[in-house]
Amino acid sequence: MTDHRSDRGLDRRRDPIFVGYLPTPTRDRWFLGRSIPILLVVVAIIAAGLSSDQRPPGDGVWDLSTEVVLEGELVPGPYPVIRVADPQAVGGVRTWLLVEPGKFGTVPRLRELGIGDESGTTPVRARGFRIERDGRAMLELLPGADGLEIVDGGTIASPPLETVRLEPTGSFRGEIVDAKCWLGVMKPGAGKPHKACATLCIDGGVPPMLVWLDEEGRRRRAIVVGEDGESIVARFRMLVADPVVLVGRLEQRDDLVILRVDAADDAIRRAG
Repeated sequence: MTDHRSDRGLDRRRDPIFVGYLPTPTRDRWFLGRSIPILLVVVAIIAAGLSSDQRPPGDGVWDLSTEVVLEGELVPGPYPVIRVADPQAVGGVRTWLLVEPGKFGTVPRLRELGIGDESGTTPVRARGFRIERDGRAMLELLPGADGLEIVDGGTIASPPLETVRLEPTGSFRGEIVDAKCWLGVMKPGAGKPHKACATLCIDGGVPPMLVWLDEEGRRRRAIVVGEDGESIVARFRMLVADPVVLVGRLEQRDDLVILRVDAADDAIRRAG
């Protein structure tokens, strides 16, 4: 007669296996009832540990629900802005950075309108959607002619545009981000996971921005340009989204802070 017992002495005829449409065997219910809660606790602990090491996404806003209309004076350059009269802003003027939909800056559109870097300020009307973080405003222009138009006799912001040097030349350790994503289009819009996106945006003309913490731990930011206000993307392109040290001087135009980076080769370097 055949012995149906295994080497461990268990009668397989009395040891049912799991079948989906039959009641769960007692042995499996016992195992699952104890192992699943433990597994859930372990997963929760691992998830909490991983999330605690992530950067906060930030409180940026990309408001696609409300179209914004601005009238003011356009200041050309590699990263054009609109100066808008605003009684609530410091000095009575608020500066809006400009970008196109997607990963592009506005210089090509300005050239189509006959506005070049040496054109001086131009009265314009702009329509688009607000992007904002920490009080820094940006307008994503509507596509087509309605997005930006020159206005005869339009509003010129007052007081006149002036540049104020904030402090002597110094070193600033931080991260170069693309202003559009960092201000609210992407969350988070910084760090290694965002490096490829930030590089494409900056290549397309979106203003590059250095974000750093000062000696008092306050977060600061500045648009990055060369000594003469020119684009220097080629000099730092490979360092976008990496810890960097930039050497230059800070200036302020209205509420916009600009970092003019020195021309020396070592004025841009990876942070040690």
